[in-house]
Amino acid sequence: MTKEVLIIGVPAVSWVLFSLGGIGPKWIRRFFLSCFLGGIALLTGFIWWKVALFTLSLMVVLCLPYGNNTPILGRGVVILCYGLAFLPLKLTPIVLIPPITFGLFYWLSLKYNWLSWKIVEGLVGLSLGITLLLM
Repeated sequence: MTKEVLIIGVPAVSWVLFSLGGIGPKWIRRFFLSCFLGGIALLTGFIWWKVALFTLSLMVVLCLPYGNNTPILGRGVVILCYGLAFLPLKLTPIVLIPPITFGLFYWLSLKYNWLSWKIVEGLVGLSLGITLLLM
């Protein structure tokens, strides 16, 4: 698989899988997306046990609640966890991309009704794929 295929395909598939998990079966986002990104991490040369920790961490994080019934502090912790899931792969500031993306667009979607939640979900999925490729 060429680098260009990864750069185009991984963020796009991540966008779709994260968004589909919001409208359809939750397992698509929680487990299939996690395994997909874990597989890409293996293909790009990360050590298998780090990939296993990353995949399991991401599965746990993607199961955490962040809806209206979750206290605001809890939502903040969940948003931070989106970056922490990448730490088993590599300690780098790049892991801040998903929580910043999620936090910013989550806030914008709550403040401004014109920002569709599907766009926010897509951008969060996109940020997960881009973060993995930048590592």
